[in-house]
Amino acid sequence: MKLQTNDLLLSDISYYNPLSDFFFIHQMGEDTCEAVMSTKAALDLLHSSKKYDLIITEVFNTDCFLGFVYKFKVPYIAVSAAHIIPTAAERFGIPDNPSYIPNAFLSYDSDMNFVQRMFNSITTLSINLMRKYYYDPKHHKVATKYFGEDLPPLDQLARNTSLVLVNSHFTFIGSRPYPNNVIEVAGLHVKSPQPLPNDIKKFLDESVNGVIYFSMGSIIQGKSFPSDKRKAFLRAFEQIPQRVIWKWEGENMSGKIDKILLKSWAPQRDILDHPNVKVFISHGGFLGTTEALYSGVPIIGIPMFGDQKANIRVVEKAGFGVTLPYDQITEETVLVALRTVLGNPSYKKRAEKVARLFQDRPMPPLDTAIYWIEHVIRHGGGAHLRPASLELYWWQYILLDVIIALILLIAAMVWSIQWLVRYALITYYNTVDDKKRN
Repeated sequence: MKLQTNDLLLSDISYYNPLSDFFFIHQMGEDTCEAVMSTKAALDLLHSSKKYDLIITEVFNTDCFLGFVYKFKVPYIAVSAAHIIPTAAERFGIPDNPSYIPNAFLSYDSDMNFVQRMFNSITTLSINLMRKYYYDPKHHKVATKYFGEDLPPLDQLARNTSLVLVNSHFTFIGSRPYPNNVIEVAGLHVKSPQPLPNDIKKFLDESVNGVIYFSMGSIIQGKSFPSDKRKAFLRAFEQIPQRVIWKWEGENMSGKIDKILLKSWAPQRDILDHPNVKVFISHGGFLGTTEALYSGVPIIGIPMFGDQKANIRVVEKAGFGVTLPYDQITEETVLVALRTVLGNPSYKKRAEKVARLFQDRPMPPLDTAIYWIEHVIRHGGGAHLRPASLELYWWQYILLDVIIALILLIAAMVWSIQWLVRYALITYYNTVDDKKRN
């Protein structure tokens, strides 16, 4: 299938909010399910008699491909390309307490005030209900078209996941109460830096005052910046000594100045690792954020949708970056952001400290992922990793039955005490009356 590269315009997503994000990605999940399952490759696999030791699926916006797990009846592992989304926490037995675990669709961190905790709770509950009772049945309907009417509910199949590899790490998002079937492998995609193309290497090496790397990611078109915002960046760049490498899908840019190198596609990991790169202006996607984190490069984030606002909020709280809201981009705000990060050494020092923490692990993240994949294969699944909470009904999980029993018990005790007190008083006054009559 065609990769979604440089497909989105900034004007298409500048209005996004947490609710529209949720609907967008889940509608995309339904469309993806139909599009993938109708390909020759998927249909060949569907009718294949091959044997497999393990299936790896993505956990994101649809579970329709779990039909292959039902067909082949082998253990399976889930992979999450970013943090665990709220709608998937339950299936792995992950406590998702909204009092301190921010919803991935919101721009909160773990330190929330009362209003934020309330909105976080309402958002988490709402999207979980919408996923379970609206989108899952729609996705199941598409899946049964290919896998047959006897296909079990997709959420039932999902609860039998052996383990999940999560593209997150506690040094970045904070410590979470993950059970043993959740393995953090953030940085899995980060390879050792490779030699740079000659023109980029020359540009970086000759930049005595350093370089700003500017990229809005692999999906968003950088050239779709409105004219006023593009000019704001250009005027701001003129006023600082650093040069700029800008991911720009095209050979020309109106008003471009000599200190800017345009690249329609750039080796981002290798650029960020160059010692002359001082700041990364980014949309806040987790893969790019991880690459900057690996190299200890401060970030100026322009988050647009999805988990990007949450990622940049974490960057801000960790002290190695600032947010530049898209709707507030002007020459002045760009300059303030640049001078804040470039002029204060604490941002670079903090980025380097978090980089050391992020890389200090028993083994590299790719080796960690491979170990656990092979672990599941060796032992025929991961039943021994699954928390007992997965065997509970939701009312048992939140102790609703226990709470009701306690309320009834307390009510019975209060009623009993009231009855005993009443009986004692009646007996006492009857005794007093009998004495008076005698």
